[in-house]
Order: sequence, then structure tokens, then C-alpha cells
Amino acid sequence: MHPDRIIIGADSEQAVAIMKDLYSPLYLGGKTRFVITDVRTAELIKYATNAFLATKITFINEIANICDRVGSNVLTIASALGMDGRISPKFLNPGPGFGGSCFPRTPRP
Repeated sequence: MHPDRIIIGADSEQAVAIMKDLYSPLYLGGKTRFVITDVRTAELIKYATNAFLATKITFINEIANICDRVGSNVLTIASALGMDGRISPKFLNPGPGFGGSCFPRTPRP
């Protein structure tokens, strides 16, 4: 209900206007940005986002495996990584991996 951005892929200004009206309740006073692009680019944004988040989850789980071997604390490492603004703390929680309807499909060739 509080998206960082709303991606709209459309081939016409009318479609963009309809989608903006539909999503405007989520706009939250100008904090949520709209990204307007063509349909193919919007689709690739979705796949790129899912692949990147799956990479973060997989990465922190591999760091957790290394921590288990050497006796380090993965939660401290994840916290320190997350303090870097380029990385952020989101999706840096070690656990069972990723799932759901989109994540497992996206990284497959």
C-alpha cells in the first residue's frame, strides 16, 4: 500500500491517464513516483527488480553459510551492510531463500 514507485507501461497517453487515475490513491501526497515508459521497458523493470532482490536474498544467505563456517554473526554483518545507502537493509535477512509467484520464475533462463 506504500510503493516506492509505480511503473506504468503503456502505448498511449489515454492508457497512462487511466492508470494514473487508478493508482492515484497510492500516490500519497507526492512521495510515490510514477515511472512512465513503454510496455516492454516496464516489463523489464519488473524482471530486473525481482532478479536484483533475489540476488540480495541469495547473497545474504551465502554470507550466512560463510558465517556458520567461520563463527561470525550474519545479523551484525547484514546490519552493517544495510547501513550503506547504496545497499540498504531491505532484503538482507538470512532465511529460507526466496519464493512467491514472481521471484522463482524471474532468474530462470
